[in-house]
Amino acid sequence: MIGVFISIIRGKYNYKFLMNGHNLVIMFLWLFIFISYYCGPYVSADSSSGLSSQRIFYITNIIFLLFFFAVLEMNTISKLRYLTIVLSISTIYLIYWANLQYFSQNWKQFYLGRLMGPSNINGSGMYKDENIFAVLFVVGLPFIFYWGKELNKWFQYGLWAIIPMGWHAVFLTGSRGGLLGILTVIFCELVLSRKKVFVLPIILFFVLFYHWQAGNVLSERTTTIVNFEGESSAENRLYAWAGGLRMALAFPLTGVGLGGFANAGPEFYGRSMVAHNTFVQYAAESGIGAGIAYILIIVFFFKHSWKLHYYCLLYKNDQVFQKINLYNKASTTSFSGLVVCSIFLSLNIYDLFFILVLYNNALYNIALRHKLAIS
Repeated sequence: MIGVFISIIRGKYNYKFLMNGHNLVIMFLWLFIFISYYCGPYVSADSSSGLSSQRIFYITNIIFLLFFFAVLEMNTISKLRYLTIVLSISTIYLIYWANLQYFSQNWKQFYLGRLMGPSNINGSGMYKDENIFAVLFVVGLPFIFYWGKELNKWFQYGLWAIIPMGWHAVFLTGSRGGLLGILTVIFCELVLSRKKVFVLPIILFFVLFYHWQAGNVLSERTTTIVNFEGESSAENRLYAWAGGLRMALAFPLTGVGLGGFANAGPEFYGRSMVAHNTFVQYAAESGIGAGIAYILIIVFFFKHSWKLHYYCLLYKNDQVFQKINLYNKASTTSFSGLVVCSIFLSLNIYDLFFILVLYNNALYNIALRHKLAIS
C-alpha cells in the first residue's frame, strides 16, 4: 500500500484501469456489504457458521482494499505474466502436498475419507474445508496448462503431466462441486483449443482416470448430483437456497446482515447452515442489490473476455495480443470453473474470485491501450 501511495504521488498510474463500470459495480457490492453489517438485523458477535460478523467484515474489507490497490498496480503484460507464474507454482506445490498426504498414508489429514487442506498453526484456515480446497485446484490448473504453452516442449509436457495429479487432488477432497468445476475447465479448454482432434482422447482419458482413481467416497457422492433425494447434504442445500431467497425478500435493502445467514436460518428454513451458493449468500446477507452486483461482476467478466477474444482475432499477428490471447483463455477457463463451483459453495470471502476479476480488468485495459497504440 505504501508503494502504491508513492506511485500515486509520482503520477505513475493510468486511472482508466480503476475508473470503469466493472470496478464501479464492485464498489457498489462493497457498499451493500457495509450497509448490511451496520444495519442488518441478524448481525452478531457469535455465528453458527464459525466466523463472527465482525471477523467476516474485517476479511472482506482487506480483500476489497487490496483489490483496488492491485488494480492500479497490475498495468502491464509482464506483471500479469508474474501473476500467472505465482498462481501456477502455488497450485503445483499444493498438488504435491495433497498427493503426498495420500501416498504417505497421512490419514489424520482426512475427514470421513475426504482430504482437508492445510491449516495454520492453530489448526484453522479457509482451505481446511475440503470443498474450498478443491476449488483452489479448479482455479489453478488452467494457469498451469496455458503457462505451459509459453515454454519449450519439454517444460510444457512436464507441466501438463502434473495436471492429472491435480485432478487426483480434487478426487481426494471428495468435492462434487470441485468435480463439476474440473469438468467445466476441461470443457472450456477443449472449446477454446484449435486442435479439435484431441477432444475425444482427452475426454476418454479423463473418464478412465476418474474410474481408476476417484475412489468410493467421491463416486458415491457423485451419484447424488442428479439424484439428490434422500441425501442430506444435497437436500439441505435446497432448503438453504429457498430460505436464503426468503431472507432477501424479507430484507431487500439490508439483508439479514453480514455473517447472519446461519443465525437467521432457524427462522427462515428451520436449521442453521451457510447458503452453499454465493449468489444466495450475498442476496440474503447483504440485500438484493448485493446479489445483483455479484451477477453483474460475472457478466462484466465474460463481456470483457469476449471482447478480448475478438481483439485477439483481429490482431492475431501482434505479439502483445498473442500473449493477451493466452492469458485471456487461462483466466476465462479458470473463472468459468469457479463460477460453477460458486453455485454449490459460499465463496463470498474467497480471494481467488477477486484475483481473477483483477486479472480480467488488467487484461482488458492493457488490450485497449495497446489497440489504441497500434491503430
